[in-house]
Amino acid sequence: MTQAVTNYAKVLFEAETPIEEIKEALEICKEHAQVVKVLSSPAVPYEQKERLIEKLFPAKAKALVATLCKNGSIKLLEPIVKAYQSLIYKKKEVLEATLYYVTKPSDERMEELKKNLCEKYKMKDVSFTLVHDAKLVGGFIVRIGDLEYDYSISRQISHMRQALNRTEVK
Repeated sequence: MTQAVTNYAKVLFEAETPIEEIKEALEICKEHAQVVKVLSSPAVPYEQKERLIEKLFPAKAKALVATLCKNGSIKLLEPIVKAYQSLIYKKKEVLEATLYYVTKPSDERMEELKKNLCEKYKMKDVSFTLVHDAKLVGGFIVRIGDLEYDYSISRQISHMRQALNRTEVK
């Protein structure tokens, strides 16, 4: 994450800008690639860009989009949203985790996992990003920042292979 992304996220956080409106601005950009091209183009006069921003974007997101547009940084919107969301989670004591799975865990299993992570990290809640990954064969992996908890079948198979390779066959 760049310093610029961090700075924008902090300004949004301190101004208590509604995250929903910033996310809506990101969705507009994702759904309409042409909008991003126009806002990024040095050939389009800024006045035209301002009119487009005024028409398309939520009220509380307009200033951010206009500033990013002026600075030629509209492509930073997605990492800014992620950094801003992280600041909000941190304030609310919500742990961010990515769960990689083959078969999505049941609601009961997710609650148990959430409870265990809240206790371990002394947080009030966990926000999971769920990612389907067939390469795991079974089980799951939980990634929190740089830490990874691997409970996958593929890891167990790998460990068994290593153990078998270390033993001599007589």
